[in-house]
Amino acid sequence: EDLDTLGRIPEVPLRTFGQMTLVGSVFHSPTDIHESSLARAVFFDRLSPLILQNDTVAFHTQDAGTVSIDDIPLYQTEKRFRMRGNNGDTLLGVQYALVNNDRVGGRGFQFIGGHSYHWNATGSGTISPFSVDITSPPDLIITSLNASDGIDVNRDLLVRWHSGNLPVKILISEVLSVRRTRPVLQLRTRTNRDGILIPSSILRLFRDKAAVVLTFSSQTSEQLSVPGFGEEIRVRAISSQSYLMPINR
Repeated sequence: EDLDTLGRIPEVPLRTFGQMTLVGSVFHSPTDIHESSLARAVFFDRLSPLILQNDTVAFHTQDAGTVSIDDIPLYQTEKRFRMRGNNGDTLLGVQYALVNNDRVGGRGFQFIGGHSYHWNATGSGTISPFSVDITSPPDLIITSLNASDGIDVNRDLLVRWHSGNLPVKILISEVLSVRRTRPVLQLRTRTNRDGILIPSSILRLFRDKAAVVLTFSSQTSEQLSVPGFGEEIRVRAISSQSYLMPINR
C-alpha cells in the first residue's frame, strides 16, 4: 500500500527478511485496463524488532547502499509501519522501489516477461556489495475472462490461461474501497495446468459483495546469501493479471 497508491499491483507478502521483488501487473476493470510495473527491495533486521504491547509487529530495515535493476537505480524511500485504525506510524528505515503506471514513472522501468534481470547493490555498513540475476516468468495471459461480464456466483467459473508451463496462484479479494482490497482466499495449481474451475460453492461466499478481484500470478524465484546480512534474500519475479469483477445477482 505504501508504494502502490492506485491499488493496481497485487499484494505479494513474503515471510523472508531479505526481499527483492519484480512485478508486472495488468489490472482489468469493466471500463478500462491498466499496466503497472514494480521493482522493490527491502532488507529487514531480525535483531531490531518493533515491539508494541509486548508483541513483535515489524522489524527495522537495513541500508544496502545503491540498489539498481538493469543499471536503473531504485529510489531510496522511507519504510514505515502503520497500525490499522491508528493515525500514527513508526519509521522502520529505508526501502528501495520503482513504480511505473501505464508507462509513466519509475525512471522508465518496465516489467518484461521472459527477460533476464540483473540486480546490483553497492552495499553499506555491514552489508557487502552483491548482485544476482533472475529471469522473469513469461507473461501470464488469461484467455477466458472479461471483467465487464461480472460473476454469477451460482455457476462454476472456468478460467483458462497460458503461463509458460509455470504453476499459477489464484487470489480472491473482496473490494473494500476504490483503491483497497482484502485478500480472502488463495488457490494454487500444484502442477502446470492451462486453467481452473472455480466452484460456485466458493463464489457464493461473496454473494453479498458488490465486486471481487480475481488475481492470477506465476513466478520465478532465487535465493542468495550476502556477507553482512544474516538472513537469506529471496529474489522473485511475478507476472500477474487482476480482474475487478462485479457480482451479478
